[in-house]
Amino acid sequence: MLKIKQFAFNFFEENTYLVWDSDSLLAIVIDPGMLFDKEVLMFDNVVQQLGLKINLVAQTHLHLDHCFGANHIAQKYSVDIAAHPDDAIFGKTIADQCARFGIRADIQPVQISRPLHHGDIITVGNFAIEVRHLPGHSPGGLAFFSKEANTVFSGDSLFKQSIGRTDLLGGDLTQLLQSIQTQLFTLPQNTTVLPGHGPSTTIISEINSNPYL
Repeated sequence: MLKIKQFAFNFFEENTYLVWDSDSLLAIVIDPGMLFDKEVLMFDNVVQQLGLKINLVAQTHLHLDHCFGANHIAQKYSVDIAAHPDDAIFGKTIADQCARFGIRADIQPVQISRPLHHGDIITVGNFAIEVRHLPGHSPGGLAFFSKEANTVFSGDSLFKQSIGRTDLLGGDLTQLLQSIQTQLFTLPQNTTVLPGHGPSTTIISEINSNPYL
């Protein structure tokens, strides 16, 4: 069984997801947002208590709130940071992003060590997760779809009753709407959507009632 634990971290209440195969205990981390020491400790304690073996950091995108904890996990668990190359600029300039929000600026650049592209497959033990490219919120925005778990991790592209902002560097509203229509709304309608912020939803709920779509 593919299991998922959700955390809400940092000032932005960003959703970090720990995803693992309950048989092999192999795991990935999607969008590690822990900024404070207590958040890092909480996350590491859960990994230890569950006996998980993390083998990848998978980023839906590299805006600061989604990758505060990426370097910690990469170093502590000796794993790659996987993201779309079109978002590399955000990882390189994370200190500048922090300064704009008045957040501590001692965070090191986040380097992509495993590039991800549309159609790639991420493995979590015996499970396969499909990578889908959704530019619009950011140029390298990605979603991760698990057919077995009937779940898509949508990052900041699609939220419950909302969509991602497009007024940041590289954002494009027309592109985002097209991405959602072609890469998310084509998934099975009962697919659970786990977004980068806020509560979960389903594809059919957003098709029927999202005011932006």
